[in-house]
Amino acid sequence: NICLHNAEVDLSNTYFVDEPHFTVDKFTSGQQRLEGHLNAIVSALSQQNIDVFTARKRLGQALHGIQDFYSHSNWVELGNTSPSSILGRPGGNFNSIFASNYSEDTCSDCDPDSSCNNCRNNITTTKLTSAWFIPVPLLFTPIGVEIKPLGRCSHGGVFDYGTGLPSKGGISKDTVGCSSSPHGHLHSSAIQIAKAATKQFIRDIKDRVTIRQFKALLGIGPSFGVAIDSTASMDEEIAGVRAQIAQMVNSRLNTDEEP
Repeated sequence: NICLHNAEVDLSNTYFVDEPHFTVDKFTSGQQRLEGHLNAIVSALSQQNIDVFTARKRLGQALHGIQDFYSHSNWVELGNTSPSSILGRPGGNFNSIFASNYSEDTCSDCDPDSSCNNCRNNITTTKLTSAWFIPVPLLFTPIGVEIKPLGRCSHGGVFDYGTGLPSKGGISKDTVGCSSSPHGHLHSSAIQIAKAATKQFIRDIKDRVTIRQFKALLGIGPSFGVAIDSTASMDEEIAGVRAQIAQMVNSRLNTDEEP
């Protein structure tokens, strides 16, 4: 379910929304969205009857945004080799480190060749910035889809209709293929950081819930089974056996060994 809801972010009405994908430099609102997911996950797990469906749905959606942050921003190009210490974490604020002024140029023009070599150095800012993705021709742009200002970074690829505006080329690292990801040469680096960031977010959830709630979220835990001889020959022993089994079960409650 977690993987399914992660993938659905690209297949639902959120496809045209920037915050779930960290496109269009929506760092502040994207961060707020992730914090909302984190709080919703903890709330769903903390109910008396744990709402596993909601928790897993929101986790999948949150992880999509976290993973897209590294493929759609220039975090890797800035030389970072580890996850952001604030992304998706309570109180995290990108205001001081990203290029928030849209009149500021962040990318230069480049026409991707077969290997995108001439687009490897198209980023012109030392601040955090992200790709602008225009998923439909400009003549049919849905209400709410922002048009990329001159000089900002494009996403790039055959499905980005905004690449006809400066800056051409793009910075996407979604795949290794140049036709869809102009910075595909950094795809593996983005994956490794995204994996670490995924673990970091899940650990943050674990720190805010009980072991039982966390195990319910991920559907993990050992099984515990007991076979009891309940024939007449056990009459004198059965009470002691029951007490021993109860003790074994109780000793595992709220621990990693709880079944």
